[in-house]
Amino acid sequence: MMATAHRPLGTILMIQSMVVAEAHRRGGLGKHMLTNYLEFVCGESLKQPVLEVAIVAEKEYFNFFLTAGFSIMRPLTLVDGKDQQYLFQKSLELKKIGRECYIVDSFAAEAGTGNPAGVVLLPEDSDEKALSNWMQNVAAEFNLSETAFCWPRAASECSNSELHWNIRFYTPTVEVALCGHATLASAAVLYQILPNSSQSRIVLHALEDLLTTELAKNADNHGLRQRKICMEFPAKPPIEITANKDKNIISNMMKEAFSCQLEPLYVGLSEIGDILVEVTRESFENIGFENLNYSALLEWDGYSRGIIVCSSNDTVDNKEGNFDFLSRFFGPKAGINEDPVTGSAHCALAPYFASKLGKDSVVGKQMSVRGGFVECMVTGESVQLTGTAITTMSGVLWI
Repeated sequence: MMATAHRPLGTILMIQSMVVAEAHRRGGLGKHMLTNYLEFVCGESLKQPVLEVAIVAEKEYFNFFLTAGFSIMRPLTLVDGKDQQYLFQKSLELKKIGRECYIVDSFAAEAGTGNPAGVVLLPEDSDEKALSNWMQNVAAEFNLSETAFCWPRAASECSNSELHWNIRFYTPTVEVALCGHATLASAAVLYQILPNSSQSRIVLHALEDLLTTELAKNADNHGLRQRKICMEFPAKPPIEITANKDKNIISNMMKEAFSCQLEPLYVGLSEIGDILVEVTRESFENIGFENLNYSALLEWDGYSRGIIVCSSNDTVDNKEGNFDFLSRFFGPKAGINEDPVTGSAHCALAPYFASKLGKDSVVGKQMSVRGGFVECMVTGESVQLTGTAITTMSGVLWI
């Protein structure tokens, strides 16, 4: 039933008229125009969804509107001096909104290494609270350790030197406040697609922190899919756990998880909620990759995110370049048994090893199966993390 008054937020769209110049009639132009317009209405260009389209026409246009998928609803009341008119109506099946999406290998030496992250771009007016369940479902569909969702902030916040975007991070099971490799992946995508962005900093507004990114100087960033990027993160140095009871629980928990005896040289807890455990190089290499009991790492309630197991590097690896420390990151509490390369963990690793080694600049090698390198510069309360990101896939998300 048609509304008798104009309702700007209604779900029925009334087409007043459609006119084709007489010289161009009966050549299919009218049907083409109508088809294109309905495609537009079904798409994402209109913020208010349209469920039905109606038009009023005379009997001579019956065949035209019927072949276009309209139905005759009823004749309308006659108006003096006019031919009988009829109401035609068509129900629309709304298209799902397609979103640009990418998969990017972060902290990678080459494609297929480093840590893959999903990146999904959203429109400026996105409501993160309304989309939170959807974002979690998308992250579960990607089934990567992290998927980032990015959308631009108001133009008034941006300038020629800074572009501001929102960013949120989801594992397949939970939202997390901070993720280094997904930040690197997101910045790489934005530097690839945003015009004239190479001389700008991209500031990403995360749940709790401002993450500033820029292209690394003197790096080859001219390839279509590869960018080397510096990211400024807040330093999250660990605070040493001194209680013997807690240290014993952590030590036993790791022994059960890794089936080997680890003698911790240091045990601390970072602000992010990660346990940082330094062990000897020999102990570190004894962990291995097979038959690990990840569920054992859930036994202690004193941490909320993951366990970083690390070791100083006391040798020089001539094949892969020099590095100062090695690490592995286990995060079953975040739905990730082992993360390939964890940028955010270096917010704790970098200040810890910089202090221990008496250096401002340190390089970490994460020893997962895929592996990756993170260059770290500690400056006061900040850590600059630098890594290479390689886009391996792009497409449209239809969920």
